[in-house]
Amino acid sequence: MKKFIVVIVVLFLISCASNNTRLDNYENPRKALLVVDMQTDYIGEDGKYTIEKAQIENLVKTTNKIIEEFHNNNDKVIYLRNIFRKNDFRNRFRNYAVVEGTPGVEIDPAINIVSEYIFDKYSPNAFTNTDF
Repeated sequence: MKKFIVVIVVLFLISCASNNTRLDNYENPRKALLVVDMQTDYIGEDGKYTIEKAQIENLVKTTNKIIEEFHNNNDKVIYLRNIFRKNDFRNRFRNYAVVEGTPGVEIDPAINIVSEYIFDKYSPNAFTNTDF
């Protein structure tokens, strides 16, 4: 059985609604790119829990192109890293990938880093990190 990890690059537009009342369009909407889980253990040459190897080159190329477009438009680029605690018994089922304190948690060197906005998530919900 092949190992699959869903790696998502999400374009995040900030919007809100209140009491089903439509808000006017923003004159100057802000947007940000979320680069999620692009870590060495997931997409690296010697990663511990990589996605399908044949998909990595195109994923990296496409991700870097989108990062460059956002950066050139002065939009924010935010990186999120998935990290598992050392004492989590489920690590054995994940081949001990992206365990805190290991090199595999780092954003893979093939991914362009254009900002200092790098946040860690210790649960599937990135919004549990209050700094994010």
